[in-house]
Amino acid sequence: MSFLSNQLGIRPDRLTQPIIDRVPIKSVLCVSTPRYEDLGVEQDIQILEKTFAGRVDVRRSASSAELQERLIAAKPDIVHILADIDPNNGALIFAHGATRGLHPTGNLPNAQQDILPADGFAKLVELCKPVLVVLATCNALYTASKIARFTNVIAASGDIRVDVIVAWQRAFYGGLAGGQSVFNSFELANAVSNAPVVLHLKKDFIVAAP
Repeated sequence: MSFLSNQLGIRPDRLTQPIIDRVPIKSVLCVSTPRYEDLGVEQDIQILEKTFAGRVDVRRSASSAELQERLIAAKPDIVHILADIDPNNGALIFAHGATRGLHPTGNLPNAQQDILPADGFAKLVELCKPVLVVLATCNALYTASKIARFTNVIAASGDIRVDVIVAWQRAFYGGLAGGQSVFNSFELANAVSNAPVVLHLKKDFIVAAP
């Protein structure tokens, strides 16, 4: 250490590597909306359950009320979400209702819209304090920007194919399971999948052994 600092003119404290916390992951919440039944939710679940065996709470075809209830009641360490997101305001769309908006689901005249505003989701994250939120869906940057000051967030920057995001998830969660930090796992996943995914890193960590 002193040799390097003398030779290169670098202060010794600059060569000190940051200490990365080891965080035990006791619970993972995976929430998907009805539309994702046809968009590969099974693959997400398999990846999560392989990485965090016995610790994954899966809520399929969920409503915004169910997401709120599980966040408040369970306070999961990791939140993995598959839901349409309005790129204009970051709202999570659980049901489109009888509208002509993003991806309308059917033509039922009495279909009810179910939307969680980005600010509402951000407040839930602030209160429940997960260490990582993964928005495994398209156009999620606006939503990510709302919660990045509270926790680590991963989000797609635009449209993303199912096979690409699934490959990314295998590499990312595989990295976590193999003892890599969030940052290193993210870098690995992006390198092997070429997915348009962004990390807002608040505090890096390594998953501790259960």
